Amino acid sequence: ALLLPFLFESIVYPLIVTGVILLVILLARVKHTFHGFSKPGKLSEIWYGLSAVICIAAAWNIDPWLAVTPILIMSWADGAVELVGRAFYHKVEHKGVAGTVAMAVLSMGIGAAALNPVWIGIAGGAVATIAERLGNGGVRDDNLLVPLAVLALIVPLYLFWG
Repeated sequence: ALLLPFLFESIVYPLIVTGVILLVILLARVKHTFHGFSKPGKLSEIWYGLSAVICIAAAWNIDPWLAVTPILIMSWADGAVELVGRAFYHKVEHKGVAGTVAMAVLSMGIGAAALNPVWIGIAGGAVATIAERLGNGGVRDDNLLVPLAVLALIVPLYLFWG
């Protein structure tokens, strides 16, 4: 996602790239190709791919960085939450204070680095932190909820004050 704004001006190729990745994930799920790739009963990797397609489709033509910021926050900051959770709590699926702090710091940092004005990115990071904390699976899976919540906030803010 980080390279997309540098490599492409048109929405066509980023949509093709994210769409193909989503299709590969769906195919891998159906064919049971990647063992250990997905957790039983969860659709996290599908929600993540779908949210990437939605973000690109909804925001790329406004500003490519609006499209990729929610994806970057989800991939980097949410990944850090799991690592911190394992380090501090020795559990894979534990939402604790340390993970929330990691999510907040990284999300706001990514948002601030990617967007101008910076405060819009910081606000997006704050919403990502809240959404990650609320995510619990199903359609409230944080892989869907975080990027879409960030997108829903940063696009209107950018249109009015960007």
